[in-house]
Amino acid sequence: MNPGKKRIKNIETILYLCPDCNLFGTIKSKGKHFFCDCGLKGTYTKDGLLKGDSFQFSKITEWCKWQAGQLPVIIGKSGYDPISTDQNQQLYVNQANKKVLAGEGIMYIDHTVFHCAGFSFPLVDIREFMTAGDQMLLFSLPDGTTYEVHSRYPLSTLKYRDIFRAIAGD
Repeated sequence: MNPGKKRIKNIETILYLCPDCNLFGTIKSKGKHFFCDCGLKGTYTKDGLLKGDSFQFSKITEWCKWQAGQLPVIIGKSGYDPISTDQNQQLYVNQANKKVLAGEGIMYIDHTVFHCAGFSFPLVDIREFMTAGDQMLLFSLPDGTTYEVHSRYPLSTLKYRDIFRAIAGD
């Protein structure tokens, strides 16, 4: 098996911030290649390395550290606006050992509240965001209620976890 080829699938679920334009959600992948709307282009090699002309990262872990390090500045500049937004998300609530669809719609996070499918959750009430698989975000509230956000398309749930941690000071 070619590990680099296997790992490139939906690299945008990991690389959520472009180092050239500093925008969320603009990285897309196709085969072993990835690109951004701003012109950034790269390849994920069979050896698990990143190759490209306009960025300084050779490993995914380096890119991840860089993007997480950028979040305090991005959060500071966002004012009262949403920090990150994604469309067409499904919010499930776990009730009596069953997953129940609570709603579908826009998901976004700001300085104080996580919003999803018409529901609002103060960040101080969320214990932790956890990612599961490529496109699922999990969180719980102090009363023990747990929620899952599912996406029908490649989405970085990692960015929501990282934003939450940056705001919480973790």
